[in-house]
Amino acid sequence: MDRALRVVGTMVVVGAVGGGVVAALAVVLLHHVSLTSTRWAAATSGVPWLLAAAVLALPVGVAGLLLTRRRRTALATAGVAVVLLAPAVWTQGPLLFGDDVTNDGPRLVVLTSNLEYGGADPDALVELVEARDVDVLFVQELTPAAEDALTPLLADVLPHHQLVPAETAVGSGIYARFPLEDAEALPDTFLTTVLATAQVPGHGAVRVGSAHPVAPWPVQRRAWEAELGQVREALHAVPDDLPVVVGGDFNATWDHPELRQLLDEGYRDAAEQSGSGWVRTWPQDRYVPLIGIDHVLVRGAQASYVESLGVPGTDHRAVLAEVVLP
Repeated sequence: MDRALRVVGTMVVVGAVGGGVVAALAVVLLHHVSLTSTRWAAATSGVPWLLAAAVLALPVGVAGLLLTRRRRTALATAGVAVVLLAPAVWTQGPLLFGDDVTNDGPRLVVLTSNLEYGGADPDALVELVEARDVDVLFVQELTPAAEDALTPLLADVLPHHQLVPAETAVGSGIYARFPLEDAEALPDTFLTTVLATAQVPGHGAVRVGSAHPVAPWPVQRRAWEAELGQVREALHAVPDDLPVVVGGDFNATWDHPELRQLLDEGYRDAAEQSGSGWVRTWPQDRYVPLIGIDHVLVRGAQASYVESLGVPGTDHRAVLAEVVLP
């Protein structure tokens, strides 16, 4: 009986150490390497969970070795754990330590919400806008029916809008407290990304946008990369002296290199800039949200606060961000 328990214990320890090693290596590879595979893109979304597994499994393995009095092996394993976990944890570090806000300009509160084929509860969304004093609302998957329901309800709080409604998931739009000018929808994209310039009192022009590249899975990996590239080109075409705030369903997490390429030349993920951690947004209608694919990106401004909020009728949690303009 004792021998059987020792065998089982050894298997558990070996499994913990082996699983932790594999998970830590996978975190680093998935975060830094981009492959033309839909499965690779899907696996990259799970990096925070793999990291959690590694952080739990490796210490358990070391503790198990100590209990079995294999101190030298435990010490060696602990060294391996540190070497592997350090770069894995480093991939998520930027999300946990925000910048000090140095801007002293007007505060802009933005909310981005994927309506899931227009099915989000319009009354609940408007209540959220009113309760949180939202200045700009970005919506994706805006159908004609959703536009008909939302626009009258928002008339008193966000009376200005640039909308491109369409059936299924194609439509997108911007509702704002301030006048919107110079609107454009990106050409040659399946899902609509719309940009406009908001005239913010006390500051002036701010380029705002609602982005929605297609998902990389199950079969649209190349289209996803292409549409992320088109969003990147449009954002980097904005003059450097114009602040930019873009919200949307990017169908990508912090760990996708393709999303982080958007952050070149001064762009920041609001969750990373504010140190808000893992802002998980999807799927909200199945137990708990697992991954964060909805983001607010900023340039020439500073995000001071980010959180996700539930909206009935859609599978995405909305993302609220407070942005301080220069």
